[in-house]
Amino acid sequence: MKTKLASIHTDVYVGAIMTLAGGILFYMALGMPAIPKRFACIVTGLFIALSIAILVKGVKMSLEAKDDWERVYQWVIIKYPLLFFLFLVMYVILIDLISFFPATSIFVPGLMFFLKVRSWKVIVFSTVLIDVSMWFIFVNQLKIFMP
Repeated sequence: MKTKLASIHTDVYVGAIMTLAGGILFYMALGMPAIPKRFACIVTGLFIALSIAILVKGVKMSLEAKDDWERVYQWVIIKYPLLFFLFLVMYVILIDLISFFPATSIFVPGLMFFLKVRSWKVIVFSTVLIDVSMWFIFVNQLKIFMP
């Protein structure tokens, strides 16, 4: 027996959750000082607009799907985005544990290896370039303390 929830495309759930999260972030951005609030509202507004687009596309795909397998994403399709998200979560945890620059020096080579970049010269050059660029821009020029 087919349930109503089984006939809804996965994008409907994703779009609804993202729209809700965007609304919460937009509400939080309204409490910021005037100048940062402008940027935060623009970014969260774009996030909400794209979330609504995903939601609308998911509703259309739900209505057009011929069977239940067209309504869900296969593991083959979502495997790499989910693994990349896990990499980002680990990166954020590392920043909290060991600070920004050491975490970045671990994250960049790990991610490049995951993306099948095997040249050690490219990995080292990219890692050093990213660390030096971030230090120069944020610490040296903008005088921002990195965690």
